Amino acid sequence: MRSNKKWWRTVSASIALSVGLSGPVSYSSVPSSGMDLNQETNVQASSVLTSVYGTQSPAAAQVTQSVYGTVSPIELMVTELVPDNSSTDAYEYIELYNPTDRALPARDLQIRYTYANGTYQVWNLDGDQVIPPGGTAVVWVRTGASEGKTLTDFNRHFGSNVTSQQLLEVHSGGMANTGMRAVVISTDTGTQISRANYNHPNQDISAGKSNIYTLPADGSTVLIKLASGQKPTPGTIRTDQAPTGTVVLPKDSAQPAVVHTPPYTSTPPVDLTLTAQVTDDQSVKRVTLYYKTDAQEVYQQEDLTLNEAGMFSKTISKYDIMSGSKLQYYYEVSDGIHKVKAPSEPAASYQIHLQHQPIPLLNVADGQYLRETVALQGYQPMADGSVLRVSIDGQPIESKRVMPGEAYLVLEADGLQPALGFKNGILIGDTIIHLFEGIHDYSQFETVAVPVSPELLSSGANTLSVWAGDRISPTSNEGNNDNFSIRNVRLILWDGTILRDPAYDSKTSYGVNDDIQHRDFHFMIPEQKLSAITYAWDTKKAVDGKHRVSLEREGTTIAAADVIVDNTKPVIAAITPDAGSQVKGFIPLTAQVSDTISGVSKVEAKLDGNPVDFPGTVAAASLTPGSHRLEVTATDRAGNETSAASVFESLQEHPNAPMNPKPNDGDEKVGPNPMLMANVQDPYGDALKVSFYEGYKYDYANRGQAKAYSHAVDREPPLLQVPQGEKAFDEGEYSKISISDDQYVTTDVNGDFPYHRFELKVDQDLTGVSELEVRWEGHSLEGRRVTMYAWNHKLGKWTEVDSGIGTQDFVLKGKVSVADTVREGTVQVLVQDQIPSPDEYDFSFAWISDTQYYSKSYPHIYTNMTQWLVDQQAKQKIQYTIHTGDIVDGMDEYQYINADRSMKILDDAGMPYGVLAGNHDVHYAAADYSMYGKYFGRHRFENRSYYGGELDNNRDHYDLISSGGNDFVILYFGWVIDQQSIDWANQVLKKYSDRNAIVALHEYINPEGNYSGQGKEIYEKVVVPNDNVFMVLSGHIIGVSHNVKTIGDRQVLEMLADYQGLEQGGLGYLRLLKFDTEHGLLHVNTFSSYLNDYNYYEDSKEEFTIPIKLKPVAKQVATDYIQLNVLTTKLIGQESNVVSGTTAKAKWTGLTPGRTYGWYVSVEDAYLGKTLSDVWTFQVNDGKNGNSGK
Repeated sequence: MRSNKKWWRTVSASIALSVGLSGPVSYSSVPSSGMDLNQETNVQASSVLTSVYGTQSPAAAQVTQSVYGTVSPIELMVTELVPDNSSTDAYEYIELYNPTDRALPARDLQIRYTYANGTYQVWNLDGDQVIPPGGTAVVWVRTGASEGKTLTDFNRHFGSNVTSQQLLEVHSGGMANTGMRAVVISTDTGTQISRANYNHPNQDISAGKSNIYTLPADGSTVLIKLASGQKPTPGTIRTDQAPTGTVVLPKDSAQPAVVHTPPYTSTPPVDLTLTAQVTDDQSVKRVTLYYKTDAQEVYQQEDLTLNEAGMFSKTISKYDIMSGSKLQYYYEVSDGIHKVKAPSEPAASYQIHLQHQPIPLLNVADGQYLRETVALQGYQPMADGSVLRVSIDGQPIESKRVMPGEAYLVLEADGLQPALGFKNGILIGDTIIHLFEGIHDYSQFETVAVPVSPELLSSGANTLSVWAGDRISPTSNEGNNDNFSIRNVRLILWDGTILRDPAYDSKTSYGVNDDIQHRDFHFMIPEQKLSAITYAWDTKKAVDGKHRVSLEREGTTIAAADVIVDNTKPVIAAITPDAGSQVKGFIPLTAQVSDTISGVSKVEAKLDGNPVDFPGTVAAASLTPGSHRLEVTATDRAGNETSAASVFESLQEHPNAPMNPKPNDGDEKVGPNPMLMANVQDPYGDALKVSFYEGYKYDYANRGQAKAYSHAVDREPPLLQVPQGEKAFDEGEYSKISISDDQYVTTDVNGDFPYHRFELKVDQDLTGVSELEVRWEGHSLEGRRVTMYAWNHKLGKWTEVDSGIGTQDFVLKGKVSVADTVREGTVQVLVQDQIPSPDEYDFSFAWISDTQYYSKSYPHIYTNMTQWLVDQQAKQKIQYTIHTGDIVDGMDEYQYINADRSMKILDDAGMPYGVLAGNHDVHYAAADYSMYGKYFGRHRFENRSYYGGELDNNRDHYDLISSGGNDFVILYFGWVIDQQSIDWANQVLKKYSDRNAIVALHEYINPEGNYSGQGKEIYEKVVVPNDNVFMVLSGHIIGVSHNVKTIGDRQVLEMLADYQGLEQGGLGYLRLLKFDTEHGLLHVNTFSSYLNDYNYYEDSKEEFTIPIKLKPVAKQVATDYIQLNVLTTKLIGQESNVVSGTTAKAKWTGLTPGRTYGWYVSVEDAYLGKTLSDVWTFQVNDGKNGNSGK
């Protein structure tokens, strides 16, 4: 015989479950110390399960836990789901069961229809019904197909007997038939009661069938699915779904308490946040805010949820409180038993006075400047039917009656997605008054307010329509249209009057989608609301100067203003420098600007497109010799603007390099007190200041311990300072590079990337010297770039110093930091170019995108993807990975932590990769790169050998990758691409014009292959002008597509691949771009490492082969001469006001016989021009046979 069993909780728990042979028993309290969830009791778990579930429970035999950990004391559960009706979605429903001893008010409950990524829709159960103990309720999920259907139709469809007291209704787009979803029952305050998953982990919904659920056996709130594919029985449950006993709820004698203080005593209409602290000894089920202004008859109501601060908060839209002189509001709170009001007095409410900006009788004022077309408006505060008239200079004009201010179409939207390229809109007739564009998607029924011009509205009937557009326009339906829901649609007039369409319920959501592409809302505007008149005055038809505008009522002037018409632009009479002039020195930047009517307001200038102080001065020494453009823009007080430009030529300001040194460079017969001399010259004869400094030159003429090596490796530059396998120069090669004599050490290698590495020794004390100068002479092949690097010990990598191109000898020259590059008196310099050799080997690049939902909800999938890339690196020949943005779904740091952990798998494996920021990574249009910079900024990549450079802490960046004998530059644009980014990108692509370029950005094309977002702009401004761009990759918009664009004799492959809309954020799909360099082919493969599956969409869209033309060009390194210069600040002598073309001198005394000395000359003019000579050396003899300084 089964004995009575009791269920108990700690004293803070809200419910308890008591089950037994003969029904419910009383609630038992537990001591305040509480009870361990795993504590064993003297009650056998299996007998409890038998009591609760009945003898049919399949879980009973498997339970070995204690009582408390066995059965969840859930006070309301989902027992049946029908998301997919046969032949129609008119009768989707959710069945609820109350296993407690107390009636549960539906008003205190809500359903959170939850998506796989964790977002959800809230469906409030706002009926007055209660769900009785042991009773069921049926939630009819009404869709567009349900419109016009009744409860009788519902019962006829299922052969059921659901009563009106059992029926609850919600309106939405319906429940999805495919994809993982969850129906979560919660209190109105957001506390989860129970959760029923479907299509989890596999598809279990079929047409016309139901899923049925029972209580869990693990103490959680997640219900167990008993079966799927069942015949729907709304309102009736099976015996194995509910406990045979009863959940006994604790007695509740205490009422909830509310603490609230109004934030203002008075305020203009603003978005107003009201916050209350609500407490209860057990739990708060519902907090409802009721509010209205004294000009409104009916209270609006909002159910509140707990915020992160533990408070109940609501922000009231300013549009809902534009009318009246005060806001009135109160709270209603329920704990399921008691319902209290705050303030507690029956007729009392909290009040905030509203301050309104008065509307002027006339919208122009004395002395106001007017230009172009101006909308004059006169306003009559009292709509008494009297006639208003506007006159200009005493002449009455025909005016139109309008409302005196803008109206607003205000609605709440969920799922409206302009960021995905959908062109949704608000229309009046055929006129688009608002287009939802940009990067912000609207979710969770976010409030949208669209201004409506008074001139577009009239008295009587007005129709405004909400359209779900495709990616072309709101009214187009050539492709997939957006699918969103709207509710609480109202037209708010200038005075705060709220108008609604009686055909729509304010709390019901209505779908706008492919099936119902638009919703029309009809608003009746009373005639008395049009209490203003307006006239569009084209001031260009009037004479510039003073005019009188007056407003008259019944012939009496009630307002007037003397305005000044000014349609005349300022005059820019002269710009300095003059157009065509040649200038040097300190160049004045000025202009003569005048305006005869309103006067000049501001004058701005740009030099070569960059803002400059104006008026001001610029030094010719800071400009590149040649043509420059100064553009001046002047604006007057009326807003008229004019521009003028002067193109002038800046002359070479810097002196010529000093020549004809004495002693001669390399002279070995110099006395101990030589006279140093050099010929100095300024291009325009300026007087010069000439300074002689001690310097040191190190080359291979006297190489000492200096060494040089040649080799070839598989990348540029090498990862190591000293790669294995180098060959030291022989004596003949040292001889060739010891002087500049057109004798070369040339290295050609088939397959790898050749270089020359130089170990240059510095034997002088470098105290006080911060930089050294490195100078290399040589050449390469036609069109090939040679790059000089120095080994940076602090960074542990080769860093670029200078680069050059050409078959004729050129000089690479640059400064290197002593602190970073000198160790044990040695500077490491490397000069490298590349010689690719096509082979039969396919290398590949991996490509992932839009991992935001992995970072948010499914980090294990993200980790699976990057780990797969590492595991498959050798087999798939993966050389590099590209991520095209939306790394995370939002700015929550935990998402960045998840993403960082997954991407670090590539870091730890040493696999090169690049990332960019999508809209979700930087908070949409806010472009907040703070969190992105913290986790994926410059610091993460700057020490990687392949990292090329960046703009604004890795907002934009590029990588340099070489593989299979081919060189690539992969250029990344961050979210919100401005002109600075475009200019920077073009500079990078031109600098690396010899490399095959891939451009990666977040948004470029859509699934139809059309340009989206800034795609067309990037195509025209970046892709077209740069002949090396052969591929563009993007994500952002769910789906896949590709184009092959022909630009001249070049083909560019454009691709979109975004899987974020699939279950679990994308199911782990990624792409491999496989390069066949021998046959000139690119093979695109799509694979899910998570599912071990190929191709989600049609095979032709996911797996294809495209001919490509890469740029594998033979290259070489040919070194003629290299030297290292130490330019000290030790002054030997100085001359001022040296005449150009003469010889400057300085005596150097006390030199030691037998030593070699170096020196250099600095030449400066009075206009910041400055030029340094080479370092010249000589050897001091004993003074007996010297040719100078005797």
